Amino acid sequence: MPATDFDSFVQQQQDNKENIKEFWGRERDQYIDYVNKVYGTIEEFLAPWTSTGSVTIEYHEQEIHEEDTGVYNVRKCIISIGNRFIALTPIGTQLIGTKGRIDISGAFGRSRLILVDKDATGIRVSVTHVDLNDPQSSKAEKPPEKEIDWTWKIVSNPPNMKFIEFNKENFLSKIMEISNG
Repeated sequence: MPATDFDSFVQQQQDNKENIKEFWGRERDQYIDYVNKVYGTIEEFLAPWTSTGSVTIEYHEQEIHEEDTGVYNVRKCIISIGNRFIALTPIGTQLIGTKGRIDISGAFGRSRLILVDKDATGIRVSVTHVDLNDPQSSKAEKPPEKEIDWTWKIVSNPPNMKFIEFNKENFLSKIMEISNG
């Protein structure tokens, strides 16, 4: 391989590296924004109890490391109700089938909030095989891409994992469930 071919290859990889870095930087920033917004919604859900001091919400910085986004900080949320603690722990954005995840844990259970397409009802995986040696295989028709309306949903427990609308009633019910309420 002549040096000029290798030079071109190296330059192409450097260009790709910068594009990927920019892409994942945007994804990281969007994820942090979505996390902060869901915390704002949770604060609204709990306002009747936080206003009286019977429920408290605290935030602590947490470091996340993801392969392409690198290390970044995001807030972890701790909800205190009497002697029960519920932790909302951001997991990250580089996940299959979702734009982000927050684990919810209490003394008696766990659950998850995931950031998915508003129209999604459950986890669905499809696999497409593309033979790189067959030019016709790589030309398979792809469905038209649609604009995704990202929204947080609660995930029911395995084995039949379904998405549950993230609203006040469902969230408070989930908190009681994982706190043995």
